[in-house]
Amino acid sequence: GTRMATMFFSVDDGSLPGSPEEQAKILAFWHEYNLDKYYDLIKPFTFRTTFVPLSTDDILLLQRRFRDAPFTEEDIPKFMAICDRLEQAIQETKSEEGAFVRLSTRSPKDAVDKLATTKSIIEQEVARIAAAHPDRCSAVKVNEGGDSISRGTLPWDQVGEDEANLYYIAVKMAFFRAMKVDDVKQAMQLLMNSSRTISDFRRIMALPSSFGPLPINLVVREFISFPVHCEFRGFVHDRRLTALTQYYTDCYFEEVHHHPEAFSDRIRAFFESMVQPLALPFEHYIIDFAVAPDRVWIVEINPFGESTGCGLFNWKEDKDVLENGPFQMRVVTTTSAPKARLSVWKPILPDAMTDTPTEVPPPQSNKDKDKCIIS
Repeated sequence: GTRMATMFFSVDDGSLPGSPEEQAKILAFWHEYNLDKYYDLIKPFTFRTTFVPLSTDDILLLQRRFRDAPFTEEDIPKFMAICDRLEQAIQETKSEEGAFVRLSTRSPKDAVDKLATTKSIIEQEVARIAAAHPDRCSAVKVNEGGDSISRGTLPWDQVGEDEANLYYIAVKMAFFRAMKVDDVKQAMQLLMNSSRTISDFRRIMALPSSFGPLPINLVVREFISFPVHCEFRGFVHDRRLTALTQYYTDCYFEEVHHHPEAFSDRIRAFFESMVQPLALPFEHYIIDFAVAPDRVWIVEINPFGESTGCGLFNWKEDKDVLENGPFQMRVVTTTSAPKARLSVWKPILPDAMTDTPTEVPPPQSNKDKDKCIIS
């Protein structure tokens, strides 16, 4: 999906183009890339995962719960049975940090700005990044204890792009952490606030009866946190890794800009030694990686095509590179209006950051100006 400055994903009403039969074919194609289809093959290289199958009746029940529609007496034990299965999966699967819950189709990452906990997580992350860069963060002051902030010496309207970029990275990290859950109650809060989840349920239930229901799972994964600059999207065509892009394309990461090969070399070596030999059921696919100090993780696999976001590439303009190579990596090399991006999140920013930010004009559209291409 396309990343936007205003939110992780645009609001999704569940509609697809074409006739019901054409929509069913699109869904069936996407369904082949659901995690349960290939998890066993990538199991040694990805996060511990448990699948909780949902029946058509389960989906109808969840849809009613998410709409706050009244339950009948028979509904309550059925809903509790879903919750019990999900709770068991969370407790059996979660890491020391917690668990990550999603549908087999997509994650509920569009819900993070609607959670009551997100504001305090943002404050913790801003405090952490300000403590790590005290010489570059003057608009906030880290309080004793290290996990909260107060106003600093610099008025917000005088904050420079470099400092604002650090705060924007902190917000992105907070959104990542906000998806961590410890129990079924937190998981349900995420799912019911996600238009992606609600839309995917709607799509599944709207399939023509002749096509039959597509199986769908709740997916519970162990939560492993890593810095947001360590996630990358890879393009694989004819089972060859043709390109890499940083995942969060609206952030400038010094580590990635100045040392791109430190990431691309490890990912390419991992792909060639571990991923290429796998009997994955796809010739062409998009694969997301997370680079940790001691290993490279596979996050997930998506279809190779315009239904999947292409980061710093363009599906039309870069078609030849993405399909044929030679290998290219693209990373962001300059900040891109982080103060304007932060202002979008003003309602959930910590009180110490709520001076009205000065809007910054968007960057020039010359796409190669702020991009580094590594061949």
